[in-house]
Amino acid sequence: MSASDFSRLTNRVPWVAAFFLALVVALAGCSSTTRGSASQASATPSGTKSEPVPTQAALDAAMLTLADMPTGYTKDTSSESSAASSSASPPPSTDNKQCSQTFGNGSSNTLDTRKAAVKADVQFAGSDLGSEIFEATGVFTATQTARNYIGAFSSAVAKCTTTWTETDKDGKSTYTLAPLSFPKSGDTTVAIQEKIKSESALGLSVVLDLVAVQTKNALVITAQSGIAAVDPTTLTSLVPTAVSRVDKAVASA
Repeated sequence: MSASDFSRLTNRVPWVAAFFLALVVALAGCSSTTRGSASQASATPSGTKSEPVPTQAALDAAMLTLADMPTGYTKDTSSESSAASSSASPPPSTDNKQCSQTFGNGSSNTLDTRKAAVKADVQFAGSDLGSEIFEATGVFTATQTARNYIGAFSSAVAKCTTTWTETDKDGKSTYTLAPLSFPKSGDTTVAIQEKIKSESALGLSVVLDLVAVQTKNALVITAQSGIAAVDPTTLTSLVPTAVSRVDKAVASA
């Protein structure tokens, strides 16, 4: 397999994790048929007092660090350029437009669209090709707002627990999304596993495990990717650490 084949496969992964916090927020609007208008879903509920929000510096300090990572990982600063490159590409053709736009390469969400009062993200690259760990966190002014978003995300997962195909300039890829059994953290935990199989990379698959946690007025999203498989114990260890640090940052605000 050539280096370009590997690149086509692995370049699909970092941006997937990078836009998930934006995706959770956007899904509140996507679920307007059952929840009311997008503005109603995304706004701070009326009559709700504003809850503590940490400073940007405090949230940045609460994020996962290199010391938390498994052996062989380094800090990765490529996520922004990867996300920008993906959003600039035309959407792929697909047999499931809704799921492609929500969980696939057809999404147009970027980190800039997040509506949290304060947000942060960090990414780490492993020594194995395609191995990435990502955390994206947003803190809102109301707990109910965070609950609305995690609820909308859970609903979207239920609708897209399926397999679909996408075809772009790099060839055809098959996406499979499934719920992931995961220990509860915070108030609500939603975990998924997405497999992306690319015909242009000799049929190899990227696996993305992603855990979204709503804890009080914050959303903490942690993801891990790898070729063919990921170590399930990694996120089991990292997610409680990430949630605990965010809880402390909010409590100290």
